[in-house]
Amino acid sequence: MHDAGVAALCGLVAGCIEWMSQTLWGEHKILLDLSVGVSTGIIAGLFYRFYEDTFCLSSIFMGVLYWFFYGTAFVVGILEIVAGELETGVIRFIAVSIKTFVLSLGGSIGLKIACTNAFQAWREQANNCNQIVLGDMWWRIPLYLACSASALAQYRFPVINYWRGLVVQLVGYEVQYQSFNYFSTSSSSDFLDTAYSNILGGAASVLAAAALAAIVDRLMFYYNARLLQRETEEFSKLGEFIFSATAISIRLFDKIGIGRHSDVVFLDMEKKLREQRKELKDPSHARQNIVLTDDEEIILVEAIISAEDINIWSVLMPTVYQLVPGSIIARLWFNTIFPPPLFEAEVAVRLPNSDLTISSLEENTEINVFSNLMVISISLALGLLIGFALVGLCNFLHRKTIFIWCCFADEDNMTAQRKRARKEMKADRANRKVRESVVTANLDDGRTARRRLW
Repeated sequence: MHDAGVAALCGLVAGCIEWMSQTLWGEHKILLDLSVGVSTGIIAGLFYRFYEDTFCLSSIFMGVLYWFFYGTAFVVGILEIVAGELETGVIRFIAVSIKTFVLSLGGSIGLKIACTNAFQAWREQANNCNQIVLGDMWWRIPLYLACSASALAQYRFPVINYWRGLVVQLVGYEVQYQSFNYFSTSSSSDFLDTAYSNILGGAASVLAAAALAAIVDRLMFYYNARLLQRETEEFSKLGEFIFSATAISIRLFDKIGIGRHSDVVFLDMEKKLREQRKELKDPSHARQNIVLTDDEEIILVEAIISAEDINIWSVLMPTVYQLVPGSIIARLWFNTIFPPPLFEAEVAVRLPNSDLTISSLEENTEINVFSNLMVISISLALGLLIGFALVGLCNFLHRKTIFIWCCFADEDNMTAQRKRARKEMKADRANRKVRESVVTANLDDGRTARRRLW
């Protein structure tokens, strides 16, 4: 609890520094990472030196600096390298490493300012870490959800949609955690348990995000069709129920202050749009166009954008942010600044007349954190790629099934449904060709390919 209190104080100071850098520092805001690291090191070091030396400084550092690490960009950089975007991926990879080193170096400088012997303090505090068996604690999942909600807040996620992000984050975390526990019994001496857990966790996150997006899009389909006055959509009793329930929830969330007031305004515009549209279709009426005020036009454009299908990455990125090895990158640099000491290993040598014991100094396994970093990040990137491949396969099979079913459907429904299925398959094929043209583009025409995409 003491560690959490000190980390909260450091986090408050770091937040104030970030606010000042955005509002007051101007061109000097590039010193944000260094300033946050130094302040964290000074505060944690002072508590360790003068209050009590039972704090785990590394947990305090990681807990505060975690929100300034660039772990997501690290994994995205690896994804780009694997996809063939070498220039962008390598630049992002190096930039993330350097920026994380600046944060770690700032924390080390702050610790040196607060403590006389920073190296000794860093080595001694390691004995105070890893004192909690997380799997035995009932608050493991609530704590992770609280951290996930903080990540959603950092992403400026709408509060009304927090549940979407929390669902995907929880699925990815639990799959990763449970699979690691399962494989660790047979892979205790290698990194395969880490690789398996991250591949499965990344793939499960993508599948959960895709399934959630499909469900939400289907439910919001009725609501958006009614408000946007779509002519071709037919409403069933289920559609009417979903529209009424969504309208009630939007008004309720607006009342308690977590919804967007523009959604309520657009909901109130539904009657006006329906009447004007009816008059526009009436040949005997003088109306020639739908008339809206400037504010109503802005709200209408916002509603049209909101009615688009959910982008899977918008739900997935906070989950990736929670799974990426940002703290592992920082641990690599802290081990560079404070090298772990060599340890003495004894080897017994048996001779015919005597038993000898030979001592040797060997490298501490903590220095191999770079290996762990690469296993975690690359396996997570591969898990995301596998997840997207499975989503693409499911979409392909779903559309093929619809197309085949249309061939045997009733004559009245066959034409419209077949056209819709063919349209979706052609759109998916066109999008896939664009993605493939970008991924397979070589370095010479990479910029041209990206311009075509956008």
